[in-house]
Amino acid sequence: MDFYVRVFVRVYTSAKEVKNSARRLSYLYQSQGCSSFHLQPLGQAVETGKGGVKYSPGQGPVVPQKCPETGSRYLVGGPLWNGPLHDQEFVGRVLEEVSGSSGGRYPAKERIAAVLTNVAEELPDAPLYFDQHEVCKVLRTTAPKAETLRSAIANAGYRVSGTHASPLGLKTDCPWDVLWDIMRCWHKEALKTTNIRPPEPGSYQEKMLSKEPVHQANFARNAEALSKAKGEGKGRFLPNPEENWGPQRRHGSKAPLPGHAVEKFAKKRTAAEGGDEAGGDEAGGGGKKAKQ
Repeated sequence: MDFYVRVFVRVYTSAKEVKNSARRLSYLYQSQGCSSFHLQPLGQAVETGKGGVKYSPGQGPVVPQKCPETGSRYLVGGPLWNGPLHDQEFVGRVLEEVSGSSGGRYPAKERIAAVLTNVAEELPDAPLYFDQHEVCKVLRTTAPKAETLRSAIANAGYRVSGTHASPLGLKTDCPWDVLWDIMRCWHKEALKTTNIRPPEPGSYQEKMLSKEPVHQANFARNAEALSKAKGEGKGRFLPNPEENWGPQRRHGSKAPLPGHAVEKFAKKRTAAEGGDEAGGDEAGGGGKKAKQ
């Protein structure tokens, strides 16, 4: 959460897990017109009649030649991990640790708890998320409240959650054709109260809005779709601890900004090495010249 990553890796030797690894990797197909995405697993496993498992390459393609919503082509990315991103049991233990009586040992306990609270509420089997404002930008419509869109997805019979990666991100198992029908219904509702510019002829927006929604959305509030942590008033996306927080300087600047974390770190390091100008001794000056 502060631009740093530490990774611990344990390597196991297993022929079975090598085969399973192909099931946990997918290529990504993303529409150029509406940004909808689909995963193509590299491998699959089929249970045999004798209780065994037969591994084989994945079957596809999972998308047609062109996007059914906009008629645009698909871009291909990956391979990427398509399995669960988090060990929820471990997340729960750490969250209990930083939120309990011993949490005072951690200076950033509030921020750690905020990130892990989000992680604990995420759908474990949805590796990717979409930005609700980006979805609205495709149709050039006003954005609904997050709980309104989440409720419509839940009322359609699908699961939905937020993501720790973005306050505007949503994870769901809702198919894209149903999601776009929900957004078409929302666009009609928004037209009743908002002056929205009509789509340009031949645009992706016109193609999508020319279709009548097959699924009629229900925007009634659904408590099951909402964040329990938010309802309990728990912090989920805390602001940065200070202005210009982060390890990098402002673009185009040759020196760290005043008050920036980098500048503070540089001053502490200089003082610790004995080269701080406040020291004023000859040895300190010579040492500083040598370090340059």
